[in-house]
Amino acid sequence: IGSVPVNIADRDTVAVRSLLAGENWIIFPEGEMVKDRKVVSARRFLLHEPDLDIHRPPHTGAAVIALKAQLAAGLVSDFADRYRLTKIFDLEKLSPFEVRIVPVNITYWPQRFLKTRFARGVERLVSLLTRGAPSRRFQEELVVESSLLRRGAQITINFGVARSAVTYAAWLQEKDYSPVFRGRQTGAFDRAVRSMMTDYMRDIYDLITVNPDHLIARLLFSLTARRRHREPWEDVKNRVFCAALGVREIPRIVCHP
Repeated sequence: IGSVPVNIADRDTVAVRSLLAGENWIIFPEGEMVKDRKVVSARRFLLHEPDLDIHRPPHTGAAVIALKAQLAAGLVSDFADRYRLTKIFDLEKLSPFEVRIVPVNITYWPQRFLKTRFARGVERLVSLLTRGAPSRRFQEELVVESSLLRRGAQITINFGVARSAVTYAAWLQEKDYSPVFRGRQTGAFDRAVRSMMTDYMRDIYDLITVNPDHLIARLLFSLTARRRHREPWEDVKNRVFCAALGVREIPRIVCHP
């Protein structure tokens, strides 16, 4: 299906070559489904890693690949212009070359943690094939993703405005990125990558579709924090309804229909 394993040695080279050829890539910077809805801690993007039970930042692979492809196109274009090789090797397309990251948010609702018969069957099959218990992360994602096959599950996909790698490439001088193509990172390149990652992750989470799960979870958290554990159910429903009306009035918020 055109997928590339993330653990192959020449992954970045394969991706950069593909981008320079004009192909598109789909990359999941989180590396997994976000099931606990918590993505920010101390004003930083942090995600929970179930297998290690730690919180980590999103992966920077998309930014690294985009920036490498943008810089490589610039290097080849400059070299071709300097020695008048553009027309000989048909490199005109590299002059206006621009790598763009299009943020996409996928929100599913309702979130169910019910182990279906399908999930139990897959878990048994994996256990037989691997001769061991599946990882905690695999079990969590299997439970959640298999529940999306049940009746009533809805998935919303929102696309944002493309973010250009040219902006971040302009921050770097040749001494900042030439070592990167020889396998050595530099501080300036790393800062540009992390800045790009932070920007496109903010774009992604700005596109999240607010649904009843979000409102109810936030309300229950607020009531618990105020030690109001015996709120009448009718009051809870009224509060959720009022919250939904209020959220719809907030600019740039995408609401579940």
